[in-house]
Amino acid sequence: MTTAQSESLVSRIVEKNVQLLMNDFSIDMESAFGFVYKSRVFEALNDPETGLRARSPDYIYELIREEFLKK
Repeated sequence: MTTAQSESLVSRIVEKNVQLLMNDFSIDMESAFGFVYKSRVFEALNDPETGLRARSPDYIYELIREEFLKK
């Protein structure tokens, strides 16, 4: 996977997770993006060694959701 493809994939994952956070927790877009970008999950998404990018969107959202609930 090229760097551009990898960045595009992470971007799509982030957008989907932001939308789900907004819907599930009634938070605004800025707060949702802020949370996702500061999350451990986002850090893992940017590390190809974790393999997280290959997981399903639902799996990734569940990790984001769990992290959000613990904040």
